Amino acid sequence: MKLFGFTLAAVALAQNDTFVPAAAAEAARSFGVELTGSTCFKCEGNSYQECMDQADEREGGPVSCRSDKMCSITERRRGGKIERVEMRCKQDDVCRMDVQHNLRPCPQMTWVTECHQMEKDENGAEVPSVCRKCFGQDKDIEFVKGFVNGVGYADYQGANGLILDHWMSE
Repeated sequence: MKLFGFTLAAVALAQNDTFVPAAAAEAARSFGVELTGSTCFKCEGNSYQECMDQADEREGGPVSCRSDKMCSITERRRGGKIERVEMRCKQDDVCRMDVQHNLRPCPQMTWVTECHQMEKDENGAEVPSVCRKCFGQDKDIEFVKGFVNGVGYADYQGANGLILDHWMSE
């Protein structure tokens, strides 16, 4: 079984793949191959829970990113309610560039950034929000889960997600 896991990890790395399943990464470590990247869920769903459930079902849980990648979250809302969540390993520079898009003006309201907590515009129409987050190499899956729990708590408090500062920090 260890040989299979090591082979799977080696093949994934040889194909320049974005992630290595956690079980394969553990097998690779037992043979002295270290995958130093962060840990992340590889999923998408209509909620954080649906996304993480999909990762458990498809990947067996979180995956280990390669050392040149970091864990990324993209959250899309409309009217303050989550519509889509994506989590995956991304190239460091691409992830950081995506996070800068949080600061772009919202197309419907140029005085608001793309990542915001508003539900409606001045006409009462529901407005979209797209927030992106990168987690540095030093952040493990428990830190990612803590961030997700923070989003849930903010929603519970009626805040429509986290403030922009929380999305911008690594």
